[in-house]
Amino acid sequence: TAEVKMTNLPDSWFDIDKNLASTGDTVNFSYNSEEDNIVLNWDFGDGIISSLTNPTHSYSAPGSYSVILTASNGCGSSSGTQSITVVSPIADFSFTFSNNGCTPEMVQFTNLSLYADSFKWEFGDFSPNEFIEDPIHGYWWASTFMVTLTAYNFLTGDSDKITKPIIVNQT
Repeated sequence: TAEVKMTNLPDSWFDIDKNLASTGDTVNFSYNSEEDNIVLNWDFGDGIISSLTNPTHSYSAPGSYSVILTASNGCGSSSGTQSITVVSPIADFSFTFSNNGCTPEMVQFTNLSLYADSFKWEFGDFSPNEFIEDPIHGYWWASTFMVTLTAYNFLTGDSDKITKPIIVNQT
């Protein structure tokens, strides 16, 4: 009698350590099969490919990417797909006046930024910058002030900035 070892199509399942990443983050991919003689082809969805067993990859632009792993052996190939979303900080804010008619005119700023972990506020009136999420700031004279919020993602070094006018009228 002869013994024949049967080989199946290779498994194409893989793991991603994060499905939501910031631009520049290192994303780890892992193929966990114990099968022998497997050829792997990774397509990260952004034009970059790899043949490593457990590659890492960084995305340079925001977007949704389909990662495809094709695993091949002597019997054929199979493919598995997973998605990853890559984001960058987006700065935005709103504000409300206290409207009490007193000086200083107090303005409550509400931070609406996305994918950011720290912030810098510039109030346009020569006062010191603030580094909190939702500041309250007092304006001592009537004018149009250009308020700038910079939102940072320190993990990636990305930032975004938005400037809006705040009009304080004399009562």
